[in-house]
Amino acid sequence: MCYVSLIEALFFVLYLMPSRNKMRRTWLFYIFFIQLLCILWTPALAQKAASDSLEVLLSNSQLDTQTRILSLCQLANSTPLDQLDKAIEANKKAIALAQKQRYEDGLCLAWSQQVQFEMIQRDGIAAQQAADSMLYHAQNASELYKGIAYFRMGYLQNLQNKPEEAFESWEKAIPMLEENDGQKYLSSIYYLKFGIYAERENQKEASRYAELALESAQKSKDIDAEIKAWQIKGTYEVDLFEQKGRTIHLQAAKDAFEQSISLYKQHQTYTKNPSVVALSALYLANLYLEYDSSLKRKDIMEYVNLALQTSKEVNNIEMQANTYAILSKIHMQSANWAAAEQALLTQRVLADSLPSPNYYLELKNLELLATLQEKQGDPEQALEYYKKYVATYKKVFDSEQTEIIQQLEAQYENDKKNKELELLHQKNAFQKRQTWLYSAIAIITITGLLFLFIAYRFRLKYALERQKLQDEEAARLKAEQTLIAQEKEQLQKELMVGMLQIERGAESLKELKEKIATAESQHPQLNQFIKEELRINSDFDLIRSEIQAIHPEFFKQLQDKASEKLTQTDLRYCAYFSLQFSTKQIAELLNVTPKSVRMAKYRLKQKFELDKEDDFDAFLQGLS
Repeated sequence: MCYVSLIEALFFVLYLMPSRNKMRRTWLFYIFFIQLLCILWTPALAQKAASDSLEVLLSNSQLDTQTRILSLCQLANSTPLDQLDKAIEANKKAIALAQKQRYEDGLCLAWSQQVQFEMIQRDGIAAQQAADSMLYHAQNASELYKGIAYFRMGYLQNLQNKPEEAFESWEKAIPMLEENDGQKYLSSIYYLKFGIYAERENQKEASRYAELALESAQKSKDIDAEIKAWQIKGTYEVDLFEQKGRTIHLQAAKDAFEQSISLYKQHQTYTKNPSVVALSALYLANLYLEYDSSLKRKDIMEYVNLALQTSKEVNNIEMQANTYAILSKIHMQSANWAAAEQALLTQRVLADSLPSPNYYLELKNLELLATLQEKQGDPEQALEYYKKYVATYKKVFDSEQTEIIQQLEAQYENDKKNKELELLHQKNAFQKRQTWLYSAIAIITITGLLFLFIAYRFRLKYALERQKLQDEEAARLKAEQTLIAQEKEQLQKELMVGMLQIERGAESLKELKEKIATAESQHPQLNQFIKEELRINSDFDLIRSEIQAIHPEFFKQLQDKASEKLTQTDLRYCAYFSLQFSTKQIAELLNVTPKSVRMAKYRLKQKFELDKEDDFDAFLQGLS
């Protein structure tokens, strides 16, 4: 049996069921995703001829290794699902050869296919391990195969009921596939996104991705992808029609399904999955039966026969059973009760032949049988079928609830383990960060202490050197002060000697005066003037030289401080006053009266602009 066709038939059965508390819709899209697992079996889900041509190609011993690896992957994908062991064997050969050659593109592609194989076998753990290997090799693979890996990862995450994580993976895949001619995979991504948003009743996004799936399928030139894209576009329009009741959506749905069927008829030889057309044909037949009576019975029968024919080609029991359900409705409309009952009985036989019970087919069969008996005028038998319908529906509902509870429990346990694992990772990461933090703090502390030690050594050395310089400077200043004191003492001594010599000279001159007293009668005034001038000049020149030796700038400062120019006599008086001569001593030296000395001092204070109470001697000492 072809698993693809089986799932598609179940998809249509769910659509035909009454839409009670969204149970139909939930199961509809659950099967929708499982269906894609098989629809996307390969970039070329080929017929037997394709498999044979690949085997011929692989028998060529001259085939290069990379081509052989990719051909093995192609062979694995083109092998029918009822030969799953053969497909897995070919894929494992591709993995082994790619590992030996370290061919990352081949490993990425082969492991991505292994994810599908494991999911078909319902081994979630093995599928996750295959996905981990796929992503590992995708790191070094080319952009196209990396995009395929992210597509496949999102596909797995979606089956694991992690749609948000799936969206993240697909967003990574889309630009890689767009830039590397991966339109078929893009169509598959948009196909899946359509299913998610349709289940969430987000019409805007569902419409968008239905259009994108069709656009990508047309660009890929893949007939099966186009047929499938037109089929989901029709499905979307049917949902809109049921919600809004606008005939424009009904017509759009019919156009989409007819386009899907038309493509199949044009390319029937190259179509790889006829059951997709069977689904479109049944949708279209049901639309005409339920909502549009414009189509003649024989035209509707063409769609039913097409669905029956294609479902038999792939031995799709569910699709055949579904087709007989539609056929019974056609017979009931024409009041052909016997033919309708025969169709329903055939449907029941087909449903019973399935390896496991299909409650949805059973529900539809009981509902149609009850309707048939009611129209035939047998209410008791109709009631009996309705009771069976209710009992079966309750059984299905209970089993669904049980399954949902089990799924929630499993999901809870899985989330709990994931949370514990995440907490463990966070704890390890925190411990690592804590270790790094402590290490950094220790390094910073040691560095800081080292810096402080170096700074302390530097400051200590600087302080010692500064103290040494200060001591040397103090010693130098002390030595200079001592030398200055010694020089001052020496100058004072010399000044005293000079003063004594002046006094001695004065005495000598006095004696000389007495000796030449006899000559005064001849030139008394001239002699007297000469004597005085010689004495005064001699005394002043000596004193002046002494003062200049001690204080070279003294006389210059006197001129600068005076308000008017000082005379030679003024300078003499200032010199004597600065040497702290008494008024009497100065009078004797200058041969003037003491009163004259005091008057000279008064005039000097005026020239220096000193007040009456200012001490002239202190003023001169300040200059010297």
